[in-house]
Amino acid sequence: IVVAKITESSITEPEVPVNEKFPEFVPLDKMGNLTDNEFLVKEAKAKADERLKVRKDEIIDIVRDFLFTGKAMKTDILSSLHIAERSFKKYNSDRSILVILSDMIEDSDAYNFEKEKLTQKRIEEIINKEKARNKIPELDDVTVYVVSAVTSLSTKKFFSIQNFWLTYFKECGARLSKEDYGSALLDFNE
Repeated sequence: IVVAKITESSITEPEVPVNEKFPEFVPLDKMGNLTDNEFLVKEAKAKADERLKVRKDEIIDIVRDFLFTGKAMKTDILSSLHIAERSFKKYNSDRSILVILSDMIEDSDAYNFEKEKLTQKRIEEIINKEKARNKIPELDDVTVYVVSAVTSLSTKKFFSIQNFWLTYFKECGARLSKEDYGSALLDFNE
């Protein structure tokens, strides 16, 4: 689990309060040898589950504090996705899941989605510009969920921003469906 804040300087000064790799459960006996003894496996699993629960609760507290302290002046979401790319490449696993808690309004030196008119043509222009700069992150086979903060955006603006991100993540090789982009995470079976 890697948690990073999206700010105006995500790529140059990332804030990453959680970078946790959980070890696989391996049942060992008291001597440290691998065992399949049902009693010892059950006992070892109970201890491992308790350690996992304690650490999970600690991480939840860290994330809660992190999310609700300080507000970024700008949100350079596009650049922050390069941190996700690096994390997924560093911690190669069977499943890669990216959960973004954001209104998804890119507000960087390059783009301001609150002011941009995100037509399909403009979306293609932005993506082509990013491709030409070699700035599209490789997020192959990453499943993306977006929990968008409630904002004062009009419905039309919300859907134009959503359309940008659906198109952008597809270009990155990731999977983001309309059903997984909204103000609430309706289904998360990961």
